[in-house]
Amino acid sequence: MSTTKKRHTGLTLLETMLVLAIASLLILLGLRQYQTYLLDAQIQQVKANVDTIMQGMLFFYRAQCYGTVNTSTGILAPGKLNPQSFLNFNVPSIFPINIPSDLVTPGYLTTVVPLNPIVDSSQPGTYEGYVAQFNLEQSTKYVCTSAQTNAVAFGPNDPTCATKIGTIINWNIQVAVALKDTAQAQTYLSLLQGNCLSSINGVTVTPCSGGTGSGSYVVFERSPSMVSSHITSDFQLHNPIGQQSNQLYSTYNTSYLIQSNGQVPSIGNTRTISQYFLCNS
Repeated sequence: MSTTKKRHTGLTLLETMLVLAIASLLILLGLRQYQTYLLDAQIQQVKANVDTIMQGMLFFYRAQCYGTVNTSTGILAPGKLNPQSFLNFNVPSIFPINIPSDLVTPGYLTTVVPLNPIVDSSQPGTYEGYVAQFNLEQSTKYVCTSAQTNAVAFGPNDPTCATKIGTIINWNIQVAVALKDTAQAQTYLSLLQGNCLSSINGVTVTPCSGGTGSGSYVVFERSPSMVSSHITSDFQLHNPIGQQSNQLYSTYNTSYLIQSNGQVPSIGNTRTISQYFLCNS
């Protein structure tokens, strides 16, 4: 009799475990890669949302930093950011912006701000987790009345350049983002490339004062000129020549300001006030 030996083919237990281990590793690497891509997309979306809100605030700024003049009477109706619109000309250090009523309704902000899992949209006092405001930057404007030898802008060392001709009023644009994962605030500050971390105080967020700060809000602060540099337009809002023309017709001439030490009549000639140089002029 002849005996036939059958050869059994298949995977051993060790081979099966090795295949499963390799498959699990590939799945794990794929999940980590996906999470990395997802986080990057979320970060880019938040930064795009901040830019969108800032552009809306720039349009608000250009419309409200000076105001409109009645063509029939020649009387100025000061804008919301013009010092003459504040009681007793007491300009606040922070001007809060209600995004729905101040930007969306007037048409300054027309792009929808998408929700983002990084941002805590449930925070009170925010718009989908974002807080917008203008921060005041005020300085004195001087002019040289004789030979200039060692003057520096807005803070002259030369005594002959100490003639005050007015007050410069600039408003920096600030947008703060409420973080959902506050334990990772420092990490998100680095990823979002914000200015600092801060905390909300009522309806505004405390501006950066140096360093990375602390809190659950990532703060972004830019000057209007920095925001407008990202917008290409021939309109007067973004045209330097148009802005110079606006200053020419919204301030007294330099000779008058030298004689008055920077004081000019207020609206209605009820008092004298400082000549304000507005709209980043």
